[in-house]
Amino acid sequence: MAIITWRLALDKQFAEHLGRFKSLKTLDLSEALFRARIIFEHLPSSLTKLKLQRLRTFGEMSRGNRTCSLSAGDLAPLRSLHSLETLDFKYSDLIFGHSIDSGLFVDLTSLRELNLGYCRISIVKDGAFEGLSNLTKVILDGYPLGSRQFSLQSTNNRTIKDLSMKRCGMA
Repeated sequence: MAIITWRLALDKQFAEHLGRFKSLKTLDLSEALFRARIIFEHLPSSLTKLKLQRLRTFGEMSRGNRTCSLSAGDLAPLRSLHSLETLDFKYSDLIFGHSIDSGLFVDLTSLRELNLGYCRISIVKDGAFEGLSNLTKVILDGYPLGSRQFSLQSTNNRTIKDLSMKRCGMA
């Protein structure tokens, strides 16, 4: 059986059509090529699982980069996805000033699983997962711990039951 991966160039027209799927629960946009804000602003609020592995944006492609740089502002529209339970950014270069700041995901109150594996994040700050009272699984695989700041101090870590930190370079 052959598996075909579509590498889509997603535009505003596609985004607007995507927003019409009012009952959509799962969306996989992995390896898609798009302008983040345009797509994120039109995601249906019914989503429970959003897979965004190896994201690429139009600006990144012109520089020959295969991954995506997203700012906290680009992610702002995701905050309206109150039913979202799984958010997967694995292998996407997420640039939030190279850190995950307190409150970045605060409005995603239904979020249970967050995959930030191999995203080249430099710092996970105190309170990065604050307000995520349903968060049970955090994946930070490939996070370069050796010389970086990492803190779960003020996070409600009573809910986190599964923390994956494979290949983190711990000595």
